[in-house]
This record gives sequence, C-alpha cells and structure tokens, in this order.
Amino acid sequence: MSLQVLGWAGNALRIKGVLAPARVSRNNRLYLPEELRKMAEEVDGKEIPVYWEHVSAGNAVGKAKVFWDDVKKALRYEAEIFDEAAAEKIRSGLVKHVSLGADYERIDLVDDVIVPRDLHLREISLVAVPGIPEANIEIAESIKLRAVERAVRAHETLKAPVTKPWDAEKAVESLRKWASADRSGAKETIDWAKYRLGFAWYDEDDPESFGSYKLPHHEVVNGNLYVVWRGVAAAMAALFGARGGVNIPEENREGVYRHLAAHYRQFDKQPPSYEKLSELSRLEEPLRSFKLLEYVGLIDEAYADLKKIVEEIAEEKHAKYSRPRVDEPVEAMAHENKDEKVVVEKLDQEPRSFSELCRQVGRRIAESVKLKAREAVTGASDQPVTHSMPLFRVPAGAPIGLRSFGEVVALERGAKTATLPIINSITFSELTPGSEPTEATQTITFAEVTPVEYGAIQSFTYVDAERMTEDLGAVVARCFAEAAQLSSDDVILQELDSSAGAAVTPGGKAEGELTSSDTFTSDLILSALTQLRNNNVGFAPGDLVLVLHPKQYEDLLKEDYVKTAMQFGTFDPQTGVIARLFGVDIFVSPRVKTGTGSDATTYHAVLFKKRDAFVMAISRDLLIETFRDVKARKVYVAGSHCIAAKVKWDKAVVKIITA
Repeated sequence: MSLQVLGWAGNALRIKGVLAPARVSRNNRLYLPEELRKMAEEVDGKEIPVYWEHVSAGNAVGKAKVFWDDVKKALRYEAEIFDEAAAEKIRSGLVKHVSLGADYERIDLVDDVIVPRDLHLREISLVAVPGIPEANIEIAESIKLRAVERAVRAHETLKAPVTKPWDAEKAVESLRKWASADRSGAKETIDWAKYRLGFAWYDEDDPESFGSYKLPHHEVVNGNLYVVWRGVAAAMAALFGARGGVNIPEENREGVYRHLAAHYRQFDKQPPSYEKLSELSRLEEPLRSFKLLEYVGLIDEAYADLKKIVEEIAEEKHAKYSRPRVDEPVEAMAHENKDEKVVVEKLDQEPRSFSELCRQVGRRIAESVKLKAREAVTGASDQPVTHSMPLFRVPAGAPIGLRSFGEVVALERGAKTATLPIINSITFSELTPGSEPTEATQTITFAEVTPVEYGAIQSFTYVDAERMTEDLGAVVARCFAEAAQLSSDDVILQELDSSAGAAVTPGGKAEGELTSSDTFTSDLILSALTQLRNNNVGFAPGDLVLVLHPKQYEDLLKEDYVKTAMQFGTFDPQTGVIARLFGVDIFVSPRVKTGTGSDATTYHAVLFKKRDAFVMAISRDLLIETFRDVKARKVYVAGSHCIAAKVKWDKAVVKIITA
C-alpha cells in the first residue's frame, strides 16, 4: 500500500496507510473482510515488526500497530521506522509500498479462487513491487497448520537448458553457499527463506536445519538461481517412491505435486498425471522406481537403473542375456544364406512380471542400438564419438490426456470385447396406504466395446544412431509414447462427437447453414450447460470438460466477458490459457472434428462430464517392438496399441458446432 509520511518522532520516521483491502489478490487469493477483521482483532494493541522485503531474523527496520477500518473494509497501520537507510528510501520516494506477511490455517477453493481462512498477521514489510494494483500490496504468506499446503510455494526462476545434467549433491551445495551471508555455506550464516527456494518441501517446525529441506530441483550457477528440468523430474519421481522415495507427510504430497507440476509447465511440458503417479507408487520395488522414472520423463535413467539390476541378476544366475533362451518372450531367428545373415528381434508381449521385464530390457541393453551402431561404424564398441550431434525432436502435437477423464477398462488377456452393463435409475412416486406400490420400470442394458489396433513403424540406420549424442532408440520410443497419447485423444474425440446426446449451434441453425459470423461465444457454453441440466445430468464446478478448436478459443477470447474473467482469477498466466469458465475445465486442441457450413469450415467442440461420459477399453497398451536387419544396417521400431472408446451416457455429452 502507498505510504503516508507523518514526520519524525524521536529518531524514528512515522508512517501510516492501508495495509490490505478486501479483494482478490494478484496470486489468485480472495481476502474476505471478516477474515481481515479477525486478524486485526487478534493483534489489537500489539506491536508488529516491520521488515525489509520480508527478510526477518534480526533485520527489523521498525514496528507497527494494525487496526480494522470498517468503513473502507481494509486493514490500516501506523508504524515507526528506526532504520536510517530504510527511512531515507521512504523519504526520497524510492519505496512507496508495504506488504503483510501472514499465516493461514486452512483454505477453501471456490471456482479456482483460493480463500484463506483463520489468518494470523506475523509482520509488515517495506517492498518495492506491489501485488494488488488497486491497493498496492503484495501478500507474502507462510502456511502454519494445514499440512497439505506446507509445500514451498510455486515460483518461477531462470530455466537451465533442458539438457543440463542433474547432480543433487552439487546443487544442494550451491544452494547453501548462495543462501549464506558470507558464501561459506555454514549453517549459522544461512538465510533460510532464501535457501527454501531451491526445494519443493520443508519442515516448518524445524526450519533452521539442513535435513528439513527435501526434493531439491534448483541449482545456483554464477550467482543466479536456475530450475533444472532433470531435477524437477527426479523430485517428482521421488515424491511417489522412486529410489527410496522421500520422507514427508502423506497429506503434503498433493501440494508438492502442484509445485513441481508448475515447473513442468515452465519447461513447456505436460505434468504427469497425479492419479497415474499414485497408481505407480503402489507397485513393488524395483519395478516401481523403473516405471516412475520412465513416466516422469527420465527414460534414460530408468533404463540405466534397470541395467544395474539386470547385471546383478545376470551375475547371480550366470545368465547371458545376449543369447535367446527358451523361457524368454523373445523370438530370435537367424536365416543364413551364402550372401546374407538377417537377425530379427521382437518383444512380442507386455511383461507380466518384473522378471520378464528384466529379461526383455536386459536383451535390449546387451544388444543396444548404441553399442551395435558404434561397433559397425568405428569397428570398436568402446571408441569415443568424435562428431556427435544433439537431437531435436519435433513434437507431433500436444496431447490432452482425455483418457484420464473417462472410465478405463483393461481387457483380460485373450479377451476381444469389453462389456459394460448400464442400469437406469428409478424415481419415487406417491404411495397409497394399504395399496401395493407399482413396480418401477428399470432396465439393464449392455454396451460392448471392441478395441481396434493403431500403430506405426519407424526405421533408422546404425550411422544415424552413431551420430547422435542421445540414444536414438530412446528418443524414437518417446515419439511413439506421444503418438499413443494423441491416438487416444483422437479416438475419444471421434466417439464423443459421433455419439453426443445433443448439439448446440448459434441461433439453433443447422450445421450447413452456419456462416463465418457464427463464431464461438460464452453464451453457447451456457446453452450447453442448460442442455445437461434438462437431461438430468447433475454436475458441480470441476466436473465438466470442454475441448475447443484453437479457432473457437480465439473467438472466445475476444468477448468482453471473457476478458474480464481473465483479470479475476480464471486465467492461468503460466500456460496462457483460461483454465476454467463457468466451472468448466477448458482444453484447446486442433484435433477436434470439423465439418462444412454455408461459407466456412465448422468446428465441433465437445462438452462432457468426467467419468460419466465415456469408457476407454484397452486390450493392449503401448507396445514397442524392435527389429534389427544386420545386412541393411538398420533398426526398425514398431509401436502400437489396441484401444477403443464408447460413450456410455450420451446425455452427458453436448456438441457445440460453430464456424
């Protein structure tokens, strides 16, 4: 808040002003009048320390008293600044704002707006940059009692190159030196609030102990704090139990996940699903660590860890994984002629146990493309690469991950069709005393879903693999994983589009009558919500998903109402996307279905209810097979999955068609 200088009292500069108005802050928190009033009453008559930029621990520059202004609905303060340097900056106009530091015990979430409850004022600070434009205030919060919010608050720092390696010990050492007053890293010199910025969780009950800080993912380079992508991914895997996991309270896990997910978005990466990570965390070791590292994006580390395990198993059992065995799910066929020898390797099924996984991956490692390529090109597998190139992977698209919003059914081995029983609800009617109730009409139907196979094949030469700094085989595998996600989105969008229970268009026109002026507006969302309610589809904020075409999304952004909504909490500045409107989660994808209007292309947005709209049947999830042709000196990689989607309640799906 702006400062008002009253004059000098003894050796102190007296100032006063508004500390906090009741409103939504820039960090998307709604401060209610009654909460601010109760906070003021709690400290009535007490002196509150005044700090410089929220730096405490003996750095107070003054003291203040706080009171509630019931007319303006705002916190006010009067303070004395006894630090000469701070007073001089105030008098010269270099510092014009103050900020409060507060704890809260719990939070409520109302349509993506956080409402802190039971606030406790801890300090006031002189700051250079305000957080609430109207009130000129930046709220600096710490979290006291609600354990789920004890994760370090998400924040953006400089990004290290995505290829930067991660060394946790080196990173922590750099953080200690950076946060210490004399750059020694000694405990007694540490600014713990500064040190905290390098981690995702800390123990607030013991904040001045190195052991209280967990999950580092930042490193200091040349005096600047950088977030390291591989550190973020490693922290995400450890959070769910990889490599021994991390010892933090279970109720803290979701808050830490949100912190790390924000960094994923900072690197323009889709955060891994919280539900999928939780599912993988229940696996037995060492399969858990392998699957988690692979899922968070550390595929090379996953296979490196697994290689060690395979080697240990090989030593114990004196197994030679470079040779095919009768009990391995690997086909090895050699066709010898006078002029050629062709070897084909195929991983023909998903591993049913960790032992099978070890055998399969062990063969991949023992006969790795990298070693074979180097040997073929240089004549020696241990010869260093002298001319290597980093590999840039052009993304095929941006997967939404729609399958996480539906019910997923995994077919038993050998089954070709999933059967989903559906029972309709009954309604009560008035009963007549002494008369037998009329039997309600209730039907049970069965929806059948038959998965279809989708896939692709890719090849590259030994020379291609040798020239790359990265493992080309691993990169191709990531391409197939992305393609599988996009394929799932396509299958689901096609089914939702073709089986929607209702369609909404501007003015109620037929699709063929739509013109270029019939664009997407927020009113159409409201009409779709009305359709759902008319069909007895109950929903609450967060239950619905809307998938828009980029053209429709751009038209939506032009609306004055939406521009206003972007300023008051529904706009995600990290992704540049309106995350929610009218309680509906919004996603943008160019893969929605299209059609033809009167003079323009039409776009089919779909609005549906999570869990109730569709079922995803999977008889085989992503399978990657490798084939090696020695004569051609090429490696073939094939990826495929067998999936299908079926709308199980068409009334829970509405199609919105616009130009």
